[in-house]
Amino acid sequence: MATPSVPMFIGEAKFLVAPELPEMGPRYPEWILLSTRAYISDRVNAATVACSNTSDGHPIQVSLFAATPPAVSHLCRQPRVIFSRDDLILLNVSFACVDMTDFFVYKAGPKTPSLVRIAIPDLSISSFLNTGIVCCGADHFAVAALIADYMTDMFELSVFNSKTRVWETRLLPLEPSESLCHPAELSFFPSKVIPLEGSLLGWVDLWRGILLCDILSDNPKLHYVPMPKPMPGNEALKGEGEPKCYRDVIGCGDLIKVVEVDYEYNGTEVADTRSYVPEEWTLVTLTRRLDSREWKRGHEVNIGDITVSQDFYGHTDVLPRFCENGTPSLKKMPLGLSNFVSCMDYNGWVVAVDMNSNKLQAVSSFCGAALPGFSTAYYPSSFTKYLNNSGPEIELNVQTSDGLASTNTEDSSVDD
Repeated sequence: MATPSVPMFIGEAKFLVAPELPEMGPRYPEWILLSTRAYISDRVNAATVACSNTSDGHPIQVSLFAATPPAVSHLCRQPRVIFSRDDLILLNVSFACVDMTDFFVYKAGPKTPSLVRIAIPDLSISSFLNTGIVCCGADHFAVAALIADYMTDMFELSVFNSKTRVWETRLLPLEPSESLCHPAELSFFPSKVIPLEGSLLGWVDLWRGILLCDILSDNPKLHYVPMPKPMPGNEALKGEGEPKCYRDVIGCGDLIKVVEVDYEYNGTEVADTRSYVPEEWTLVTLTRRLDSREWKRGHEVNIGDITVSQDFYGHTDVLPRFCENGTPSLKKMPLGLSNFVSCMDYNGWVVAVDMNSNKLQAVSSFCGAALPGFSTAYYPSSFTKYLNNSGPEIELNVQTSDGLASTNTEDSSVDD
């Protein structure tokens, strides 16, 4: 999910403070919405704390505070989340007092998580735009970054393997295909990386397409998958508008899934979507298997068709506000459900809708004020699934009977 830019002022420093701690629960959820924004805090969750050292020898620790979706989970203490897959979270830590950025892999373990620092030879190869991570057996991982080499019309793939603790870099051409007859002519601007089956990663340009690569192959190749055509209302924006306002994509096994939102402004020409409130929107999902050449249309829902159960009576103001500068995000859920989320200005809402029944399922407040520009606000992550066998008692945010996220701040399991 992306959020529109919001100016930051000194008086808004409260947005840099970690949200209220969630109440305790018996188990972690199978997946979470993990905020890309971590918070500086002295609080420590004993069940999830992991320690390491920075490149200049100073100690650092990270804790995860989990919440049941659609509430948003977060990390403490200083990092920014770059990528999450299975039991791994790739994050970076920048220090304002020195010109230094360190990168760490936070890994769930059988008892407590671990925190491993990895050396980055070039800061440009590690950002949320072009870097992903894959598992290499039970104890190891590989980090991969892809950068276009415009001098050669090729792509530079850099891979760090935790077994050897070294980076290997090679130049890869883009393989020709029916959808890309002249690979050298491709303009490609990735905005995220998605995990797929095995050691396959996908670098995503939300307007143009996805570059697929098996990063652990002895002979890695780059294959291009074109994105589906934009919806009619978004066609004129292709290549110009900020795609995160309209589209998102996830990978799961051999499946790629796209969500797109078409905003309606009553015929008014929109030069800046931040300056207008759409009358309504329509959301469409599309899927494509890795062995297929076609995108298949899935669910379609219009805001006017979403119904509200009695659990939400007294909170019906959520739906009208839901279409104000909302941006899409997607998480494959059990029983074929999908999750649509929205965030507006400082205080927004994350909303879960059952796209089979068009029924509002859950809603939680969310603050995106600390995020610059149209930044990715959070990732779906299955990290917490690997923590359920850990020993210490956990902290968990659960949904109350009215479908709203609880904000009980009693936290007896938190150590200072």
